[in-house]
Amino acid sequence: MAKGLDSQFAKARAAETRGDFPAAAAIYCDIVAHFPANPRVNRAWAAMKQRIGELLNPQVEQAYGEALGLYEKGRSGEVVERLGPLMERQSGQPALQNLYGAALLGLARPQEAEAAFRKAIALEPAVSDGYNNLGNALKDQRRFEEACAAYNAALQRRQDYPEAWNNLGTVLQELGRFTEALAAYDTSLALKPGHADTINNRATALLAQERFAEAEAGFREALALTPDRPQVLCNLGDCLLKQERFADAVTEIRKAVELWPDYADGWNNLGVALRRTGDVAGALEAYERALALAPQLGALRNNRANLLMSDGKDDEAAIEFLARLDENPEDTIALNNLGAILQGQGHFTHALMLFDRALGIDPDYLDAKVNRGNALRDLGWVKEAEEAMSAALNDNPKVAALWLNLAVARQDLGQVEGSLAAYVRALELDPGQSEARMQMLYQRAQTCD
Repeated sequence: MAKGLDSQFAKARAAETRGDFPAAAAIYCDIVAHFPANPRVNRAWAAMKQRIGELLNPQVEQAYGEALGLYEKGRSGEVVERLGPLMERQSGQPALQNLYGAALLGLARPQEAEAAFRKAIALEPAVSDGYNNLGNALKDQRRFEEACAAYNAALQRRQDYPEAWNNLGTVLQELGRFTEALAAYDTSLALKPGHADTINNRATALLAQERFAEAEAGFREALALTPDRPQVLCNLGDCLLKQERFADAVTEIRKAVELWPDYADGWNNLGVALRRTGDVAGALEAYERALALAPQLGALRNNRANLLMSDGKDDEAAIEFLARLDENPEDTIALNNLGAILQGQGHFTHALMLFDRALGIDPDYLDAKVNRGNALRDLGWVKEAEEAMSAALNDNPKVAALWLNLAVARQDLGQVEGSLAAYVRALELDPGQSEARMQMLYQRAQTCD
């Protein structure tokens, strides 16, 4: 045990000698974790802190202040340029590490930011800010469980930390833990009432749970505090869209893109809203604006293609879906919708192949399940279609379209009673299905009912 301890001390001293104070601090923290009462490590830690303090001079403090001023103005690139060379000589300053990491995060370089924040934590493990910053870097990498742990570590060190509570709420929401997310947002707002970002985040959690009235009230409260926030206007528009208040949604989302003409998501959302109002030309124009701003976002291409398809322009839509599949061969929406176009054109075998590919990637993709069953029936494989629909209904028993397709397949197989039962179930789930009602009456006539 003593030999292992000596080896750890040797590694820590070597890190100090080469000026890598975060590495040395991490080793000392590890020793303390295993030997909490060890006086030797406490003396070594104090000596290293003293050495770090001696390296901090007025020039470094001035450079830090200037870099902080640039960061507060949103000039993250200049912060990284200024602090980069300084970090090589002053790696033991946690404030520098945190500021450097924050600037890297502002430049969408979360992995490098994570490394800086971990160095800051190694130097000051009792301070909560480093853990909160680390959580932000992990969240930007979509490592939500790890981000959750980092935010909780920050809150263990400081319970009255509204920013960390808000950030914790965002990752809990990403993990689908909405009740816990709302509790985190409520705690944040109790500590910092009237914080528009937290109110907006809380409203998005409510929207995800389809609590539309509460979500709308939250977005409107956030906008009352900060009226010129494009993202919040778009969120409100999405909430109105989900309530089928299409014209109101267009009004709010238009405000967002007028405030921020380069807001690709805003133009995409405007396209969705305009499509629901029946303004096909306006929707296409909005999607094209979105694609010009963010051609890498496949969802935008899919939305534009879907609109073309609904407008009867199948060939143009197919070209868009093919372009999307060139970018990402595993885009299940593009696979399914291209299959639907081919199915409508009578290319049933090719359509079936695309539906199978989509379901191979996402076995729970409901639209592809429905389309696959129809393609099997179109090919004359009625028994296979009936089996496919029955299997899909095991996981989706309340989907009227599946019951309707099952009924048609059973009707083709001559299973009159089974077909009638499926039509009845389809109508129970969706009374507006005229085809199901007509076929149910026909089947009853067949049975002299």
